[in-house]
Amino acid sequence: MKARVRLLLFGASAALFLVVGMTGFALLTWDDRPTFRLPDRSIVRVETVRYGTGGDFRFGPSWRRRLAPLAPHLPPPLADSLQAGSMGLGLVTPKGALAVSLSHEGSPDAEMPFCDLRDSHGCRYWPVNNFPYNENGENANVSFFPFFPRREPAFRLEAIVSKPAEPDLVRSVTLPSPTPTRHPTWTADPLPATQSSGPLAVTLTDVSTGWGRTHLHRPAFRDEVQATRLAYHLDPASREWRPVGVSLADAMGDSYRFETEMSQEPGALYVSGDNLCRQEPAYRFSIEFTRGLTPAAKPERVYRFPKTRVPDAEPGAPFTYLTLPDGRQLTLVAFETDRDQQLQGNWQPHAGEIGRIWAYDRRGRLLGAGTSSLPGGEPRSQMLRLRIPRGIRQIELRLGTHTSRTVTFTVKPRWITR
Repeated sequence: MKARVRLLLFGASAALFLVVGMTGFALLTWDDRPTFRLPDRSIVRVETVRYGTGGDFRFGPSWRRRLAPLAPHLPPPLADSLQAGSMGLGLVTPKGALAVSLSHEGSPDAEMPFCDLRDSHGCRYWPVNNFPYNENGENANVSFFPFFPRREPAFRLEAIVSKPAEPDLVRSVTLPSPTPTRHPTWTADPLPATQSSGPLAVTLTDVSTGWGRTHLHRPAFRDEVQATRLAYHLDPASREWRPVGVSLADAMGDSYRFETEMSQEPGALYVSGDNLCRQEPAYRFSIEFTRGLTPAAKPERVYRFPKTRVPDAEPGAPFTYLTLPDGRQLTLVAFETDRDQQLQGNWQPHAGEIGRIWAYDRRGRLLGAGTSSLPGGEPRSQMLRLRIPRGIRQIELRLGTHTSRTVTFTVKPRWITR
């Protein structure tokens, strides 16, 4: 009798252990991430959809992602097997952006996947930044969307894989909105409209969208990324001013500053990207202008560095460092050519600030005037360039700065058609 009881208890324990093990395995391997199987049997998976939270973007099987927090407490060989692929993109995440990461696995020649977003009536939202990941056979991509359909409770994500000589493979899934859907409504101002900021006066005459991203003077083809054209003219007293950036904002709290994505022609500038909705009543464009790109424009402030040593031009020679009153540094390096010396200075301007440099001899005679360039890099550093005669070893260097001004227009863009 006792043997039979022990046997029954053992069987029950074994069955319970089996059930618990199978349940644990199912929970460990359970994966609710949207998955798309392509014709070549490879898999594209929506790894992450995130808004307003930080941390690395992780990729890999669900069981490895769930066990990854245990890795620091395990021996190295076992801990290494739990390490999932990850990308740390905190410094390059646009403020207020929706982040989406995709992975592509199961194919030896898997392409990097990317995505766009669509609202209920078909307007497209394109990412402004894409960051690929390719390591240990894992292909992934993180996309950032400063603009997305916030007025709707859900939107469509389109996962796209491009292969050479083949049409794009597109799969879609509906995702819930991570933000509230009730927002204020803006009213558009009629055009033309004039706005002023101190000595700057700008008249915006037209805003149109639907231009081809790669061929700005024709309407976009099918799913080609579009561009928005802002036509303007300057008051005669403002002719020294040049546009250097455009910020786009909507009533839902989305915003983004376009710099490298901006193209110009006389009297107009183009902002790249599908970020506008036909049904939105108004958008706000803030255009930043500067006098710093006009060679004859006088700077608003000048820093003088008397008796500045010209750095040696040999490779590995030490730089020359100059300190501004507020503690920022201007770093100089020199290069020699057959005809002259080239000086390059790197510094970090404040937002809306552009600098130029000039070199004088000890008698106050001009040796060379620098060329203007836009700030760029991370953070917003600016490279200043200057040419002076060969053989000069000491100069008086001056740094002149220009402060930008911004004018803002609330408008309803018009859509062009083919």
